Amino acid sequence: MSRYRYQYFPGPCGQYALVNAMAVLGKQLSILEAHRLTGVTVWEALRDGTDTRYLVKAIRKCGCTPHLVTRMSEVSAKRAMDRLLDRGWPVIVSVDESSHWAVVASRSKRGYRWIDSADTRITGYWSWSSIADWMEDEDGYCMIGVESDQ
Repeated sequence: MSRYRYQYFPGPCGQYALVNAMAVLGKQLSILEAHRLTGVTVWEALRDGTDTRYLVKAIRKCGCTPHLVTRMSEVSAKRAMDRLLDRGWPVIVSVDESSHWAVVASRSKRGYRWIDSADTRITGYWSWSSIADWMEDEDGYCMIGVESDQ
């Protein structure tokens, strides 16, 4: 069984991304705890999603430091992503034109390891160009590096 969580219905992807990022860091967190920490109820997540500021707040409440990064160019987004991952920090990413949250957990010769609670595979490896295509929207790229304070 995977240590990462699959979401069986659409909506609370922000909370699932938070839970999965914490799992990368070895911290256990339930979906209900993630809702409490973000301050976004299940109903609100289903209706409106989870805004970046609520994820940042929840990351702090988990005893971690959030590193919010927004970039307009793919080159600067890759540089920022690589810097965060090289420090061992999972990165919560805004994907599918800002309609979904997922996690990029690491990078290696195999590619960038992603965790997506809405994908039945849960995790896999993609090239940077695939990750960039997944993340890109009209406002550029948005990501939150999660630094463990332990």
